[in-house]
Amino acid sequence: MPDRWYRVLVGAAAAYLALVPSNALTFWRSTFFAAAALAAIAVGVRAFRAGNLGPAPGRVLVAAFAGWSLWSCASVAWSADPTQTISALRGDLSWSVVTFAICYVATAARPEGYRGLVGALLAGLAFWSALAAGLAFSPVGWDPRLVHWAPGVYTTWLATVVSFALVLLWPPPAGLRTSSRALAAAAFVFVLAMATAWLADARVVWIAFLASLAAGAACAFGAGAQLRAVPVGIMAAVISLFAILFADVAVKKADRYYPAGMSVAETVAADPRPEIWRGALAYAAERPLTGHGFGLQILADRMRVVSKDPLVTHPHNLFLGQLVQTGAIGLALFALTIGALGFRYWRLVRSGDLVLARLGALGLMTLTGFVVRNLTDDFFLRANAKLLFAVQGVLLGAAALRQRTLVGKP
Repeated sequence: MPDRWYRVLVGAAAAYLALVPSNALTFWRSTFFAAAALAAIAVGVRAFRAGNLGPAPGRVLVAAFAGWSLWSCASVAWSADPTQTISALRGDLSWSVVTFAICYVATAARPEGYRGLVGALLAGLAFWSALAAGLAFSPVGWDPRLVHWAPGVYTTWLATVVSFALVLLWPPPAGLRTSSRALAAAAFVFVLAMATAWLADARVVWIAFLASLAAGAACAFGAGAQLRAVPVGIMAAVISLFAILFADVAVKKADRYYPAGMSVAETVAADPRPEIWRGALAYAAERPLTGHGFGLQILADRMRVVSKDPLVTHPHNLFLGQLVQTGAIGLALFALTIGALGFRYWRLVRSGDLVLARLGALGLMTLTGFVVRNLTDDFFLRANAKLLFAVQGVLLGAAALRQRTLVGKP
């Protein structure tokens, strides 16, 4: 394949991934996305003809995702708001699939793609976290809505990408460590991410971090001691830190958003989500099999009346949102897709190859972080949807390349 097209692909995709968590620089983000998509077509066609994109990530995963996607598209026919469904299919599903394809082609075709795209994710993590921390301690202050759409969007991004700090502890090809300074870089990125997560006042993000860490520990246990990147003592300290910060954020949130004198337990009991979920389940029961049509905001007007907060426009749960949108059939296909993806990563962890095991562990950790973060909200749309698809494309593409290398096919 021409080196020029591949350089455009990796360069544009890397720039896009670095910018994707921000609502600023939209012109440049869209320009990089378009350039990466065009280059991915040129590179992908040549790589496919040469047999340099496989093996496929698994029949069940491909079939489940195709089924969920087709069912979501078909929901236009019975959607409560066809215009909203078409808009969501374009912005949340179609462009996310294109993002996956871009990242998969970049990392499956050559090893440089993985280094470039993972480096971009880490650079974005360092830059946006440093910017948030700097603004927070400046007279201007940090408002996530001005840079990242909303605090929840920002913390979902953090929960999805923070696990990539591990690659700074691993040597190539699964890692980026080339010197002893990589440990300091990993610690720097991790501290910045934790500091800005604390500033965002989101309780569930700490549970997502813990769940992601638990997934990584399960992978280390499943693959053996050779996968362990962090000593047990440091891991225990990190778990303790997460617990302390979770408690601190819960207290801060109670003091800031609830009447004086309410305990943390009382604020949790007063949380509007159970009321929101009951209302969403009632709406889902109206169309239990087919749902009301794809799109997070498909019942926005009706969701506003299920709680005392008029700003509530969706079910605030990833899986409940799928049930409302695409019914039991769509939810089953979506859950099967998530399960098949997790199983694919677990098979990589258990493959016996250290590089594949590391890629599988990263996949399980990022997937776990995203899913758990969205159990009390739903940011499976726009930038965060593209991010999730991009991460899976990066890891599954790199795994395909590694598998070809192991069987002696370049």
